[in-house]
Amino acid sequence: MSNFSIRPRLNSKAFPLGAGFAIGMSVALGPGILLSANPAGAQAPKQISAANKVAPQAVQAAADNGTKYSATQIEKLLKSAPEAYSTHLAAGKFYEEKGIIGEAQNEYRTAITCPHPSAEAYKHLAQLLLKSADYAEAEKVARAGLKLFPHEYGMLLTTGYVLHNEHKLGEAAAMYEAAKAVQPNNAEIYIALADVYSAMNQAPRALQYVEKALSLGKPTELTLYEQAKVLILLGRFDQALKPLAANFEANPLNFKNNKLYLNVLTSQKRIKEAFIVQLCLLAPANDKEMAVAKASLQDMLRALPEKEAQNGISTAEAAIKEKRLKGRLHFALGDVYDRIGQPQNAIGQYQAGLALDPTLARGYLRLGEDLENFKKDFFGAMKNYQKALSLDGKDKETTMRINQLKAKMK
Repeated sequence: MSNFSIRPRLNSKAFPLGAGFAIGMSVALGPGILLSANPAGAQAPKQISAANKVAPQAVQAAADNGTKYSATQIEKLLKSAPEAYSTHLAAGKFYEEKGIIGEAQNEYRTAITCPHPSAEAYKHLAQLLLKSADYAEAEKVARAGLKLFPHEYGMLLTTGYVLHNEHKLGEAAAMYEAAKAVQPNNAEIYIALADVYSAMNQAPRALQYVEKALSLGKPTELTLYEQAKVLILLGRFDQALKPLAANFEANPLNFKNNKLYLNVLTSQKRIKEAFIVQLCLLAPANDKEMAVAKASLQDMLRALPEKEAQNGISTAEAAIKEKRLKGRLHFALGDVYDRIGQPQNAIGQYQAGLALDPTLARGYLRLGEDLENFKKDFFGAMKNYQKALSLDGKDKETTMRINQLKAKMK
């Protein structure tokens, strides 16, 4: 099954990672569909009034080039040129930028029924439908756009992307090959081809495309990630470590890269390096990933000598730039140390976290618990409980701890 890693950049220009592309973007695969002879979106354009026969060219160009409009400007466009393609394209982009996906889809749908649409609205609409898991409709829209713009690079790439996520790998590869013929010196299409051929278990061919992408310019995070994936498919784990390490050095919080890097390091029994990568996964993790990271770190901390563990923690903290995430790393590690029965180390982590972020009530609570139960420092514990309560006066656990400790101190 494909784990497609590229979201086509809609203006079909070179892509920086994170600006239209996402490493390891996993999209659930939908069922295949049969298309009618007249795909959705290819219907006859609306008739418009004489006042609006020609879409404002300046608006059209600005919308195609990604110019952002304010809500007031969009409102004026909808009043002054309500039947113009450029108006609805600009409105669709406005809503998409705001995350109002339903309204964005509606505006793009209106745009493609207007006279003289460009490929832009089709590409945006197809990708939003895919994002909404409406795979069949995404394919209909993509094919409708492709029928009108059969040689437009971005339209070919977007259609290939939709088919790829429907696990129609052969058709997706054909679309990418057609896009390659249009822009043979664009690195992104070779990465798309590498990804689809990897999904088709054609790793040698995928590697050829990765190498071609690398030859066309400075490696990006996405290119290096794809290179590592292909090398792993070929069983070349030691070689895969190099691009993964380069990505980690450039961006130690890249989730997809770190997950793959961690897996390879673990398989190669390189626990010291794996420990650092796991810490960088821990710092920004959500609840589910946090639980996974903590469980893994418990095993690592049991296996690592104390000095190596402390060195790894220092390395990870230095790699993470955001102060809030540094603090979060230490708070989470305090919990991990508590779980493996090392309260002294837990205390050190809570204190380090609070030094970086003194606003986290739970940090004071957990520090107070260890001071009370391990150090028997009741006054120190009470001070931390009271600080926690001052930050979160509604926390019942903190109130309970204070009352219990007061009784104990009588």
